[in-house]
Amino acid sequence: MMRCLLAGVGAFLLLCTAMHCHRPPAPATNSPARPEVSVGDNSRNSLDWPGTYIGTVPTSDGNNLVTGLQLRKDGTFRLETTPEGGTAQPVVETGNFEWDRDGGGIKLLGIDSTNRPIYYQVGENHLRQLDLVNQSIEGQLTDRYHLAKDTTGLNGTTWQLKTLDGTPVDIGKNQPTLTFTILGNGLAGLAACNRYRTEYAIVAEGSIDIPHPIATKMACPELATEQQFFEALEGASSYEFMEDNLVLRDTAGAIVATFSPM
Repeated sequence: MMRCLLAGVGAFLLLCTAMHCHRPPAPATNSPARPEVSVGDNSRNSLDWPGTYIGTVPTSDGNNLVTGLQLRKDGTFRLETTPEGGTAQPVVETGNFEWDRDGGGIKLLGIDSTNRPIYYQVGENHLRQLDLVNQSIEGQLTDRYHLAKDTTGLNGTTWQLKTLDGTPVDIGKNQPTLTFTILGNGLAGLAACNRYRTEYAIVAEGSIDIPHPIATKMACPELATEQQFFEALEGASSYEFMEDNLVLRDTAGAIVATFSPM
């Protein structure tokens, strides 16, 4: 009896083993591996990267290109370029940018990249222009592919007048404005009645000199405000930022005009 029982158990185990050996393998899954996402400190989350970056970089034809790139918190950019020593107006391109997976660099979107770099590595107060395939440019000129962050806080910004000599100004659609160019020291805007332009100079940190602007010659009811606005610009000798507003002061330290960002 015991011999028969053992023989039966052995036969059962042999059958189970055979069935297991011939069980079809589980189907392979084609689910792609999830990309790793950087969660540590990187340029995107640890640097004060919004701002305007300016530099003169070499080009493939042996010339130099003056480049200004403004990066905004909302993920948009404004790029201005002009040949070094040229007199033509800068070529302007605008659009969105995206960060790479590691949060260390950006890609400008919507630009033809066949002969125009669109990749930049983001560092402390500077950008490093990369080549057409997102690689570092090496060689004797490698240090020249840097754009330094504007330290004045003015380049590429636009402001709307709030007060003149401490008095609030509100004239609707004719409200005076200031626009500081990205490249160079250009200053332009609306002065109430007329469009104007001039060039300013930063003579020292926080000090500014604004010559009398060139303006159109239209007449309007706000002409007195326009004249006072021009006098405030010419009388400014220093500037500062207070609660996101731009403040202009005269030589005595008195506030001649305040502006809010646009």
